[in-house]
Amino acid sequence: MRRTAAIVVALAVLAAMAALGAVSSSAAPGKAHATTLTVWVGWSARELSEFKKVTAEYDAKSPNVSVNVVGGINDDKIIAALRSGNAPDVVSSFTSSNVGIYCSSGGWIDLAPYLKKDGISTSIFPAATMYYTQFKGTRCALPLLADVYGFYYNKALFKKAGLTAPPKTFAELTAYAKKLTIRKGDGSLDVVGFDPVFGFYQNGIGGYQPLVGAKYFDPSGKSAISRDPGWKTLLNWQRGLIDYYGYDKLVKWQTGAGDEFSASHAFERGKLAMMMDGEWRVAFLAAEHPELKYGTAPMPVGLRSQYGSGYINGSWSST
Repeated sequence: MRRTAAIVVALAVLAAMAALGAVSSSAAPGKAHATTLTVWVGWSARELSEFKKVTAEYDAKSPNVSVNVVGGINDDKIIAALRSGNAPDVVSSFTSSNVGIYCSSGGWIDLAPYLKKDGISTSIFPAATMYYTQFKGTRCALPLLADVYGFYYNKALFKKAGLTAPPKTFAELTAYAKKLTIRKGDGSLDVVGFDPVFGFYQNGIGGYQPLVGAKYFDPSGKSAISRDPGWKTLLNWQRGLIDYYGYDKLVKWQTGAGDEFSASHAFERGKLAMMMDGEWRVAFLAAEHPELKYGTAPMPVGLRSQYGSGYINGSWSST
């Protein structure tokens, strides 16, 4: 999840700053020594510059506070900073599944007392986002962004392959991917129809799990991964498509696919015909490749009756 929504970002960051107690309404403006707050975020490049515009607005209105934004942060860096005892004032994470670790370990402070003190009601946030920003009643984070994942496809490549509408099932996705894939004379991959490898761009277990209706746990609370048929459907489909390309050839193609958050992105250059991605890609395409003709739709699913389901998640911030 990687995009900037200025109003929501400003609200969440300022709330976190207020929780620190670093901002005082009674502080005299123009003091010689301003309070500096270090904020870690995951964004880079153009998204980072957009985020910095938001904090610059806050700086302009708060001369007694200076915000230092550090981009390109992931959860490995956050955890390392907590363990070293040298964590920043405010952090943002894209991995909502780690909230339980941060809350239960005390790595991130309980914000509830500070929210109450400053009169900030959590009712201003959507209920769904409040669920994944707390753990067992401990409110150690606040919602920052909400993201939804969907299916992107290259209209020009579809037309060339004689395809008129996006696929709705995994079986159709595989058939489309084969029609859209272009190999070079030596057999290596030039254009890939759809890359199913976990870890490539936004491909992850979390994004695919709803598409097959798979369950992580059974009603008794025990792991259902080895028994739930949804996981078998997902992994068999993934393995079949990878085998079609040839794993080694697909990995080699990925080395030249381009950085996910740059204008060299494979889909943006017409080297990837279809993909799963978040809503932020629309802004990237408009800014970097406005000439690209593309369409969006729900992700294909394991069973046609599940079509329209998908992955919704968000990022969050804490102190």
